[in-house]
Amino acid sequence: MNFVDVATLVSEETRGWMVLERENLRVTSEISSEMEAVKDILAGTIAGAFGILVGQPLDVMRIRAQTTWAGQSLPLQARIFRMVRQEGLLAFYKGVLPPMVGAGAQHAALFLAYGSVTRFLNSNSGEDQLPSLYVVAAAGAAGGAFSSFVTAPVELLKVRQQVLEARGGSGMLALIRDVVASEGVGVLMSKGLTATIGREVIAYGCFFVCYEYIQRKWATIFSKDPHKIPLHVVYIAGGVSGVLCWLPSYPFDVVKSKLQVESKSKETMISCAKRLFANEGPQGFFRGFMITAVRSLPLDGLILVTYTFTLRQLNSINALTN
Repeated sequence: MNFVDVATLVSEETRGWMVLERENLRVTSEISSEMEAVKDILAGTIAGAFGILVGQPLDVMRIRAQTTWAGQSLPLQARIFRMVRQEGLLAFYKGVLPPMVGAGAQHAALFLAYGSVTRFLNSNSGEDQLPSLYVVAAAGAAGGAFSSFVTAPVELLKVRQQVLEARGGSGMLALIRDVVASEGVGVLMSKGLTATIGREVIAYGCFFVCYEYIQRKWATIFSKDPHKIPLHVVYIAGGVSGVLCWLPSYPFDVVKSKLQVESKSKETMISCAKRLFANEGPQGFFRGFMITAVRSLPLDGLILVTYTFTLRQLNSINALTN
């Protein structure tokens, strides 16, 4: 074997090792992405379920304010006292079953899509490089759109139960049977879906941008690592972002609730919005907003703290096992 043959053999062997190394890196990257997705799902599920338990009472009042309380002259306190007197304290947890069952899927879908899109759009940057706020906005909007297909049917059942039980309606299983029998299975997905997508895309695009901006500002001011923000700062950032994201998206939420609560209505999102504006004016699109803001400030902070804490614990466990 001459020198040329040896050089050729070494070159071919080197190329073989390079191909193998690239394949190993690809497989490792895929496994890493799958693990990140699993952690997003687990953390989102736990945070979503916890958020439903804490926020359900104010959510009941929000839906009532948008629908059955609309047009009433009674003060808010009087309406609440009358609801408790007529329906009992458990009225604050009417409609809790659909979101409790679907909370895991809703928030898992949201955080899975947000995390996946962020990693994809930020893949050309360094691993420790924070994504730009444009990337964050796009990922948040994508997460909102993706989760809407879980959120819409869950919220339809929740809204119907919260409102219709107050009118003497039946329980959840009976409600599902009535909806499917009278309107078909497709209504669970189609009714209010467009308004839900509009709300979620705007809300979560805004939410994650505000959340990231507040965290990064805090990290800059106090010269801290933005990857290791204290949980009390996460709570504040989540709560403030939650309130701010409702401002541009709340009109979609009011229209969605009105569409979903009426079983016989064939209105579209546009026609419902036109009717609401004609009957109540611009203020009709913000009916119940103060209840939502009061609910959102602590609730979104708690959800983000729960998600962040769970994700950090999962990362710690993953680091110990590797």
